[in-house]
Amino acid sequence: MTDADKKLPQKSSKVAINAFLKKVSSTPISKFAGARGRLIFAMDATASRESAWDRACHIQSEMFNETAALGGLDIMIC
Repeated sequence: MTDADKKLPQKSSKVAINAFLKKVSSTPISKFAGARGRLIFAMDATASRESAWDRACHIQSEMFNETAALGGLDIMIC
């Protein structure tokens, strides 16, 4: 691993991912009357990501379907 590689985010362990998901699932849903969620969404759409693109599209569509049930989501794609 080079010094430049050490500066990049490292792959999370399954334990860390499961702990994060458990925390998220136990977080109460906050709904504010008339308010919509906001999200800035950045993605790498280069050819190097082609193999993961279909899976990412599926996950993103599930995310947007879930947020619709909570009142919608305003997004900005960067």
